[in-house]
Parts: sequence; C-alpha cells; structure tokens
Amino acid sequence: MATHYSSETLDLSGAWTKIRRADVHLSTLHERIQSFLDSDPNEVEIQSYSETGEVAIYAEPRREPPVLEWSAIIGDVVHNLRSALDHLVWSLTVHHQPSPPPTLSRQRVWVANGETLDSLSISTPAPGTIANDSSRGPRPKT
Repeated sequence: MATHYSSETLDLSGAWTKIRRADVHLSTLHERIQSFLDSDPNEVEIQSYSETGEVAIYAEPRREPPVLEWSAIIGDVVHNLRSALDHLVWSLTVHHQPSPPPTLSRQRVWVANGETLDSLSISTPAPGTIANDSSRGPRPKT
C-alpha cells in the first residue's frame, strides 16, 4: 500500500467543480442548439407523387447555424474537462506522496540532481522567440 502524505480523505472537490462547470457549458450548448432548431431555420417543401407513391422532401436553409459560437462553447466544455483531469492528478499526487510535492512556496527545499532550484540557472526565452531546440530546425519567418 502506498504511503500517504495526506492523512485526510482524498479531496476531489476541484475536479468535481470543473466537471460541474463543463456541465453548465454543455447545458448552454444544448439550449442554444435547441433555440436555433426552434427558430425554424430551414424552409421545407414536401412533394407527393401519386403516380409512383413516392414522397420527396426538399429543405433549404434560411440561415446558417452559429457554429463559431457553438464551437467556443464546446471549447469551454473540453477545457473544463481537461482541467478536471489536472485537478484529479494533483489530488492523487498529493494524497499518495510520502512527502509534499514541490510548489512555488517550497521550491527552496526541493532538490533536483543535488541542487536546490534557487541555485539552478534557469532562463526563459525572450517574448516572441522559442526555446533553443536545434532538433526543431530554424524558426520559420512570419
């Protein structure tokens, strides 16, 4: 059995909060789609051919669905579900670690390769540039 850092029960409140928020966005999407469908967005014509007994249905859109709006809402759903996974992994990590995981407030005591993080030389690329990774080749000009 794994050694637990946390003596408390596993806290999944962050993950559940994100899932509930995704559900709100999903409900909004369903409402928007239903509202669009209720607005009679298509002109429909039905023709019956008595000689053959066939029925033909023709539909012509009166207006296009608001796919940009819908795609933004779908993006919110996916983002919140992905964030729920982040919260879940963090909660599981905290719960099942023998010592607390590193955070910004604990960076001076976290040791990587025998050195504390504050003694390591860490640089960030300048804005508008990418990290030096020669395997990617030269950066394309825009």
